[in-house]
Amino acid sequence: MIKLLKNLFLLLFMNPRIIDDRLKVFSEDALARLAAQNTLNQFDEMINITEAKHIAFYGAIENKDTVNALQKSRTNSVDNIIAKFIALQQKNDDIIGGKYGRDSATFIEFFPLKLTEYVEVTKTTIGTLLNRMVVGLTTHVADLGVDMKNQMIAMQHDYNAARGEQLAKKGEAGAMRGDVKSKRLDLAMQWQDNLFDIAKLYKGQPERVTDFFRFNLLLSHTHVDNQGNVIDGELNFLIPRNSQKDSGIVFTPATRFEFMNPGTEPIGVILTTEDVDQIVTHILIIILPGELRQLTAAQIGAANCTHLRMINQSLTTDGQLTIDILN
Repeated sequence: MIKLLKNLFLLLFMNPRIIDDRLKVFSEDALARLAAQNTLNQFDEMINITEAKHIAFYGAIENKDTVNALQKSRTNSVDNIIAKFIALQQKNDDIIGGKYGRDSATFIEFFPLKLTEYVEVTKTTIGTLLNRMVVGLTTHVADLGVDMKNQMIAMQHDYNAARGEQLAKKGEAGAMRGDVKSKRLDLAMQWQDNLFDIAKLYKGQPERVTDFFRFNLLLSHTHVDNQGNVIDGELNFLIPRNSQKDSGIVFTPATRFEFMNPGTEPIGVILTTEDVDQIVTHILIIILPGELRQLTAAQIGAANCTHLRMINQSLTTDGQLTIDILN
């Protein structure tokens, strides 16, 4: 339990095994899932902040499904805000008209075309109308009260967040500063904040995690062994002392491996032909304890090698090796 709680204080998405390509796929998939769950616009701000940080690091989002989901979410958000704005203005028309009289200069300041332009508001005009109301309610706050002003300011904020205008400006300014590492850290920390915020919303409902996140995209891939079996996830091997072991992984020269040694003994990696006694490469890669290394098959051996073997040269201690495929 103590170890689990300590892990919550780590930078979860800065694990060295979460390479940039994996974080990108995870981030685009999670944004699409977040947009799909945004039926009440409750995640508008989270989506806009995260999308801006994603684009600052990776550039434009390439996944079409994610782009479409975000666009649909943003469109729904704006449409919902417009509907709420119309309803609110019908109420404000009665309050302000009753307070000052509908022929007064103050009423005309808020409603120069009566209620018509508010009822017929569009995505093109709502920004101007919201700004007019915020300015007017701020000017006349002594008469109309702080609640009316704050309600309109909140609606203006929600609208700006839904359109992405406010956050896009921050993102554009931020994109001009900082190096790649800081932008990567910004995105990683944002996803950690998102994870904790969503966990608070659905406390006691662990089944909801898959509605928002596919964590297997960060660390796991699908492999096919040399028997044709599909294996989902990384492969963990125990290599007995003073022995060799075949990984059983099917690969091509372009296959990119990720090796991690969680044990205490160095483990050698070598490519061979099917006949293990006829090693056709002299490249022996040593993966040290605690080391994480990425290599293509071509960097390890010849094109006609078909088997990836692991070697433990220790005479006293069993070794361990974790292998994942990145493409």
